[in-house]
Amino acid sequence: MAGVLFRRAVKVTLCVVCVLPPHLQVSVHYTSGFNYILNLFQSADIATALGHHATADDILATAHQLGAEFHQYWYHANNASYADGRQTAFALALHLKDVVPAAVRANVSDGLLNAIVARQGTHISTGIIGAKALFPVLSAMGRTDVAVDLLQQTTWPSWGFMAFNNLEPATTLWELWSAPWTGPGMNR
Repeated sequence: MAGVLFRRAVKVTLCVVCVLPPHLQVSVHYTSGFNYILNLFQSADIATALGHHATADDILATAHQLGAEFHQYWYHANNASYADGRQTAFALALHLKDVVPAAVRANVSDGLLNAIVARQGTHISTGIIGAKALFPVLSAMGRTDVAVDLLQQTTWPSWGFMAFNNLEPATTLWELWSAPWTGPGMNR
């Protein structure tokens, strides 16, 4: 029975579009599962705010069950990572309430830092989905220094590169990290 609810939940969620090239994207099943569980936690908060405590309890029970199945399905104990072990996978798992067990949370947090600093040279490699979770997670870890370092980067890939490069300085955020090399076809 383990994983049944999680797989069913993933099948009914919508595909999430990511701005990274397909070979760099985290599995759509991973991001869909994350968003489904996150939405359950948010729904429970809304139900509580509206005074529907029994409904909130039911939703929370489902969220915790799916969270445990998410961890069981996607966690790799051999290297304390989730899914493909990239920044997005770490950030999404750590962003969910109580999904990463306390016993492995420090190792998973270290894995995120390694994915940012050692593997990417303190450059971002997430798409829009991972970036939304990354900064609150770094803040919760007490690593706002790493968040600031990411934001201050001006070499590719980074938001600073978008604004301060010699190829195509941006006046807004690009749709793709590789926008100067992609050409106008990306906007079709």
